[in-house]
Amino acid sequence: RVADVSGVVSLPIDGGDAEYVWVNATALDAEGRVVAVRRWEADGAVASGESIAFLLTLYSLGDSIDRIDVLVEAQRLDAPSDEP
Repeated sequence: RVADVSGVVSLPIDGGDAEYVWVNATALDAEGRVVAVRRWEADGAVASGESIAFLLTLYSLGDSIDRIDVLVEAQRLDAPSDEP
């Protein structure tokens, strides 16, 4: 009913700096129902080629945790704006 998730996020050298990096972990029970969600955020911008470690603890609000899906999102600092 409790799970620790850890890892390292590495940005590619030629990918540009990231304004933010988020790691989202979603825990599911044996039936595929979501029982916990947690998000980790890097402290500030992350440089191209840099690696950062993360650690999340998930606490089930329902049944036992069967599986954890992890998604990472990073937004480039120089990403084009949608505004004219």
